[in-house]
Amino acid sequence: MSQVTLELKNNEDEQLVLALLKRLGINYSMKNAKPSSMNVPNKETLVAIEDARNGNGERYASLGVMWADLDSHYA
Repeated sequence: MSQVTLELKNNEDEQLVLALLKRLGINYSMKNAKPSSMNVPNKETLVAIEDARNGNGERYASLGVMWADLDSHYA
């Protein structure tokens, strides 16, 4: 079982993430926050973050196009 820890800065971010997880059909649980020293990204995540910073991520013309792409992968 994989685990992802997200640190959300406000309620709006939390609602967006929960809506995305629901749309993707991902089960989740919300637990009390852990100290930030325990929220260290793994190697794969660090590579993905660096790729995004360098502009090497997937780009979409609109949210509708993004959702359609996600739906095609997780349908």
